Amino acid sequence: MTAFRKMFPSIMVIMTLLVINSDKACAADPDMLQDICPADLTSTVKVNGYPCKNTSSTDDFTSRVLSMPGVVANVVGIMITRANVQTVPGLNTLGVSMSRVDFLPGGIY
Repeated sequence: MTAFRKMFPSIMVIMTLLVINSDKACAADPDMLQDICPADLTSTVKVNGYPCKNTSSTDDFTSRVLSMPGVVANVVGIMITRANVQTVPGLNTLGVSMSRVDFLPGGIY
């Protein structure tokens, strides 16, 4: 029992520190910080990409750019269609872009 009494202040200090710091492990951001940030393509301010629009719609996250075949009119026989933040504003701040590659028969020699 004497050993417990000597260790009791140390145990209380450790338990107090654990209780104080436990709320930080459960902390969360109440708003969606840059999770959904469709680009405002009409804004003149361009700091690290496009600023976010105040409201978003389904048109910001969909595009028919990649669903249509490209017109191949070059010697190599390929057409690359890009979809980035200019064509799909919902890709803003995600660091994502997509491409569609169309080959002609016998393309790229």
